[in-house]
Amino acid sequence: MRKIFLALAALVILVMACISPMTAHGQDQKSEGDGFDSPQDAAIAYLEALRDEDLPRMISTFVIESYVQNFNLEASVSRWLFYSTIMPMPNANEFVISMNIERRRRVVSDMILRQYLFLCDTDPAFRSGQFHIVRDEAHAGEFVNEFNKNLNKPTLHTIEIIGFIPLEIFSNVYVPEEHQSHMEQTAESLGANQVESCVAAFRLDGNEYLLCFDAVKYGDKWYLESLGGYMGGILMINHADGGTFRAP
Repeated sequence: MRKIFLALAALVILVMACISPMTAHGQDQKSEGDGFDSPQDAAIAYLEALRDEDLPRMISTFVIESYVQNFNLEASVSRWLFYSTIMPMPNANEFVISMNIERRRRVVSDMILRQYLFLCDTDPAFRSGQFHIVRDEAHAGEFVNEFNKNLNKPTLHTIEIIGFIPLEIFSNVYVPEEHQSHMEQTAESLGANQVESCVAAFRLDGNEYLLCFDAVKYGDKWYLESLGGYMGGILMINHADGGTFRAP
């Protein structure tokens, strides 16, 4: 029995030694994937995962752990002259790092949720976290039934990726010098090698949509950073729409 106990103890020690520090502190595995060779590849992978209704794959196209690890809080506070809880906390210890990762994962999930609700053609009010007013108690069931119907409206398997729109197309609002300056400052705040803003086009249920997004490069790999991003801002897309709007 003593030999069996010692053998089991040795096995436990060996397994624990193989567990990454992130796993040991409550993170079962990384949420982000291995990254992509270009911003476009990251967006294609995201849209393909949306088409396949594969939420973990969608999330894995975003930067999460690397975002928390590299975020330059001093540069960000210096740039905006304020601190907000939308920014990560300083990585003071492993517990704080875990909370930063959970916060970042929630931000990513919220962006995906808003985009899906937009594609479902739901009320813009509660896409942005506001109230959807129901007339009275008798209409509560009507609201829930209609909401449920809308959630099943988009046939995601019909998604077809059309391509990417050159930013110069939006010349009435796109200024290359301002774009470059913004990207450089954002890269500094994120502790990244590079940040790019792009616009993808896709077709769903016979309608064409544009998806604005920012991608970030750490090392030699690209990830999605946000839905909407710089181009979403200058095109004045409602932040509650997940960077997506129907093409004119």
